[in-house]
Amino acid sequence: MLPFCLLEDKEKRNMEKEVYLIWLSMIPKLGKNPIKAIRESYPNLEMIWKEKNTEELKKIPGIGEKIANEILNPKWKKEAWKEWEKVKKHKIQVIGFGEDNYPPLLKEIYDPPICLYAFGDLEILKEPSVAIVGSRMASDYAKQVAYYLAYQLASKKIHVVSGMAKGVDSYSHKGAIRAYDKKEKEKMGKTIAVIGTGLGEVYPKENEKLRDEILASGGVILSEYPMETKANRYHFPERNRIISGLTRRNHCGRSW
Repeated sequence: MLPFCLLEDKEKRNMEKEVYLIWLSMIPKLGKNPIKAIRESYPNLEMIWKEKNTEELKKIPGIGEKIANEILNPKWKKEAWKEWEKVKKHKIQVIGFGEDNYPPLLKEIYDPPICLYAFGDLEILKEPSVAIVGSRMASDYAKQVAYYLAYQLASKKIHVVSGMAKGVDSYSHKGAIRAYDKKEKEKMGKTIAVIGTGLGEVYPKENEKLRDEILASGGVILSEYPMETKANRYHFPERNRIISGLTRRNHCGRSW
């Protein structure tokens, strides 16, 4: 990576924006509505980064004294720089709420992540997809059905979203990968894994090969957690809202 002083102006601007987004995602209790209000109140993210006045921050809807103090806490800026250096070292892409590369459907959920980290081709996040998820302790029949459905969907250029867990999730990814054809790759659906750890971790460990196959077949791996975040049981329900948010919902609110 080039030293900051040697980067072109455009690269510097992109880098700074990514740092700002990572920073905002780290601030406790800062959700979708305050982020929308921040982006309306400040023409660019650099201005909120440089803000020093608690009273000005408290004028933003959804930001009280506690959150305003956290925004001004230098700890989060230091952590954001550290995280940015890690993700760039591993060539991870940063996707920020309000940015052009943010998945359109994901904006519609109740609590969209402020920041996502990604490996792979982000363009497929804007294309038709179906979520397939299920039990980690799935029966052989359930695994076969998940595999077959994912294969058929990917064969018809519909992407398959799942959580890279054991059981149904893993077989859903494998079915989509099975449909991949290097010669026909633009005509095939890919698979998208939304994981409950940071991108520097693989959980379960046995899915390390599957992770590599997802990327080799043109898929994407996503996480809202910093690079070195370990598995936590609370992360998996949180992850599920992203899986749902990447796919279209019918009138009953279910993903399809």
